Amino acid sequence: MAGPGRAGPATEFRPGTRLHSATCTTEVIITQGGKGVLTCGGKPMTARGSQVTDARPDGPDLECGSGRPEEAQTLLGKRYRAPGGTFEALCVRQGAGALELDGVPLELVKPRILPASD
Repeated sequence: MAGPGRAGPATEFRPGTRLHSATCTTEVIITQGGKGVLTCGGKPMTARGSQVTDARPDGPDLECGSGRPEEAQTLLGKRYRAPGGTFEALCVRQGAGALELDGVPLELVKPRILPASD
């Protein structure tokens, strides 16, 4: 049974799993596994081959880059982490939906600043 802020039954995520949004063109690869319900745009994300009830556009995402705040979209090549670092995903296809795990928005991971190699 789903609790508050959950869109369905919890799933155990394994690193390397590729998931697709049911509401936009977002695709992610799990880089650090965890357990929960991963949603994009409020709908649970699915693995390829799963039945998707909402039509997902096959072309470029027209809403992406149309003045939406960075937090309201998923950006290509960026890593997203759950608060506490228990789950992490890499965006491999940009989309207009925001990622959430169990109803909590995922945080954009800032790149590490490396020391100069003089």
